[in-house]
Amino acid sequence: TVYAQPFNLAATSTVKFFSTDKAGNVESTKSRLVRIDSDAPSVAITAPASGSSFARRSTITITASASDTLGGASGVARVRFYRGTTSITTDSSAPYTVGWNTKSLAAGTYVLTAVATDVAGNVTTSAPVSITLH
Repeated sequence: TVYAQPFNLAATSTVKFFSTDKAGNVESTKSRLVRIDSDAPSVAITAPASGSSFARRSTITITASASDTLGGASGVARVRFYRGTTSITTDSSAPYTVGWNTKSLAAGTYVLTAVATDVAGNVTTSAPVSITLH
């Protein structure tokens, strides 16, 4: 099929292309593998452990592991850390780590998650980790 305008690909495909100038000269056909990544990355909070307890007003190191290997071709772009629905910060390079300052928080239980986004825009949220500030 010859396309003269943008086209959609639903799966990884080899696209062949060439150009023709106004005089009718045609270049040789070239090809390019276009990888379609519809697979979300994986992500998990590796520290702190769920059920951990910390003193209020401390800085807690939160670490996540993330990868994009199952069928994802693009790689992990970033991991965003959350306390409930509130974003803590984003890290765009492994090891994905943040120092979370808890000085303005009340004593209580908080739920942490990490959200990994790959270069193609696919997103995955980690299992929640509950921690307690006392």
